[in-house]
Amino acid sequence: RSIPVYRPNHPHRSDRLCDTPAQPTNQTRSKIEAQVKSWSSPRGTDLDWLYPIDVRHYNNLAGEGFAVSRYLFLIIVPADAGRYAQADETSLRLSHCGYWASLRTSPLIDHAVQRQVTVPVPKRNVLTVKGLRSLLEPRPAQRVPAS
Repeated sequence: RSIPVYRPNHPHRSDRLCDTPAQPTNQTRSKIEAQVKSWSSPRGTDLDWLYPIDVRHYNNLAGEGFAVSRYLFLIIVPADAGRYAQADETSLRLSHCGYWASLRTSPLIDHAVQRQVTVPVPKRNVLTVKGLRSLLEPRPAQRVPAS
């Protein structure tokens, strides 16, 4: 399986994904932030990938204190880096498949106590065009700490 990608000449251009902190703008376009990880030796259960992540990276996604929704994007890739992508003038095809997880309701972890945590990434959360659009739909306002 492959994940969908942006094709510049395609008539149905989808909303943009942010992988860096969002800057305030006057645009009405929805935004999300995503931490993208690739994994060539996936392990998991029938329902979830069980991805080991550094607690510092986990804490950048966990909890409700963000004005923009944040997600972990887990891309399962071939062990051979030469087989990651195929490209031509009309498209880019990435192998194998991408998945997403929200850690919005997950607790922060003390990095001094624990260095790594295993995050379940649901196999049903495939990064399809429909799935990406659903992540861009308006969500209830998240609590943002006072500065």
